[in-house]
Amino acid sequence: MPRKQMSEEERRRGKALGEQLQALRGSLTSEQMAQQAKVKVDTLRRIEAGAVPTPGFFMVGQIVKAAGGTLDQLWAETNDVTSTAGQP
Repeated sequence: MPRKQMSEEERRRGKALGEQLQALRGSLTSEQMAQQAKVKVDTLRRIEAGAVPTPGFFMVGQIVKAAGGTLDQLWAETNDVTSTAGQP
């Protein structure tokens, strides 16, 4: 069964989330971050690439915690990016 295509809004949110997660991990490689967060490196890469429009809450929480951030911080930064997207 073919996968449902993502809407433009889902793409924008996924991309914003991925960019924020990459920023949080700083100089760590994706392999190091995945190991610390106890997630598969392929999953982390897909989330960071914006290919997963709605990753699991607890998985995102594990990644953020391993990066030393907070969900509040991630929400604020991601919400700022998505709320201004498409505006001049």
